[in-house]
Amino acid sequence: MQSTTIIPDIDLFAKGATQLVPVVPLRETVMFPLTVTPVLIGRDASLAAISFAHSENIPVLFITQKNPDQESPDEADLHRVGILGYVEQILPENDGLESALVHFGERVYLQKLVNKKPFLNAEITPFPYLDDLGKINKTKLEKIYSEFTSYVRNSK
Repeated sequence: MQSTTIIPDIDLFAKGATQLVPVVPLRETVMFPLTVTPVLIGRDASLAAISFAHSENIPVLFITQKNPDQESPDEADLHRVGILGYVEQILPENDGLESALVHFGERVYLQKLVNKKPFLNAEITPFPYLDDLGKINKTKLEKIYSEFTSYVRNSK
């Protein structure tokens, strides 16, 4: 089994740079950062994307489709925020499907789809973290966190 990290790789992007990664569109599914989850893969293009990413030990952009009935989604059919996943293991399932065990890391923005053969590829940029927010927003978030923590403590 390949060794990967599920901690977001802040140095993955140079300041303002984009990165090109394979894409797996998800139907009616949302993945969360810092989780390990099996993902059922059925489309030929998605199978090619995870196989390539697994063999090259590179991340994949998992991003939810707006319409789950769309068989070949294009850029307009995908949400703008997705999550990078590192494919740990690929297991065959019944009916030609495969299951990929994925370590999900950081959220990213989809800038644009660039290549569609043999699988979708996307240019992505980092999703802003707390340190990237303005001072006013950071102060508000800290106050909300403080009030929530106080509420939890007092409700025990």
